[in-house]
Amino acid sequence: VGDFLKMLEQQPYKNVAVFAHRGLLMGVVRYILGVPELPNSAILCDNCAINAVEFDGKTWCILALNYGKTF
Repeated sequence: VGDFLKMLEQQPYKNVAVFAHRGLLMGVVRYILGVPELPNSAILCDNCAINAVEFDGKTWCILALNYGKTF
């Protein structure tokens, strides 16, 4: 996940959508927070929830985590 995000940091993309399972999303959150050992139970991540992050050219920021309701 870290390698993927580092690759995105180098690209000129303005917006990118990633559709993924919980495991990958947890990796994104861990990478952004800088907490590689964060347990899965520490973060709520439901099916079909929206997670939004932003890269400002220097740092990542979590804008929304587990937004929306599950079906």
